[in-house]
Amino acid sequence: MAEVEIEDLGARLAEAQEFGISVKFKSFNITSSQLKAIHTTPQLLVPQPGIGKYIQVVFETGIYIAGSTGYAGFSQPAIYPGGDTGATDWNTSDGMPDFSSTDSAIWSKPRSLNGNDPVSMVENQSLIFTDTTDWTTGDGRLILNLAWLVAPCS
Repeated sequence: MAEVEIEDLGARLAEAQEFGISVKFKSFNITSSQLKAIHTTPQLLVPQPGIGKYIQVVFETGIYIAGSTGYAGFSQPAIYPGGDTGATDWNTSDGMPDFSSTDSAIWSKPRSLNGNDPVSMVENQSLIFTDTTDWTTGDGRLILNLAWLVAPCS
């Protein structure tokens, strides 16, 4: 299964490069303290790209490193554009793990570059990881890996 996911990432990057687009990649280490305050203090993943541009996510992977206690109090953790929690991008229904578990997990979500993505179609909005509530208890951490490009709005 991991081989298919790596091939999917390669396909997405190759697709972007065909159009002469520079794809950026970054890994985000979100600590237990940051997860517990995820609503109050959302984690900025990608800053605003500027007027007339939007962020197009190419590929997302995550590693949840569970601690000895699972989290409680989470509602809908997800990656969102700016502060718009109505336009969710990647959440528990897309394969994010059950953060109340003490089992670690790895997951991924390849993307299409067809421009038909509710999150990627938001002009000049940052990309954040947040939830509608702050989490309580828990001592795991999360590593999010994103590949994205900045595209002009048409």
